[in-house]
Amino acid sequence: MRTETLVLIKDILIILFFLAGTLWTWGIWKLGKERQERMEFIFRNSRNRFKWLFLIGLIILIAARIFRMTAG
Repeated sequence: MRTETLVLIKDILIILFFLAGTLWTWGIWKLGKERQERMEFIFRNSRNRFKWLFLIGLIILIAARIFRMTAG
């Protein structure tokens, strides 16, 4: 496996993590009832902050990946 392949896999996994976080914090993706309630209890005070952090992080990561693909 080449180094470029590992970097691509890492980038895809990080983007998927941020995508899942963005979808959940914006209420597009729901978990199971018990798990959803538990996660909302854990993040009740900081959910609004996480919502924007996940969205901005996702946009930055995708833009960086596109820049890397077009620049090199």
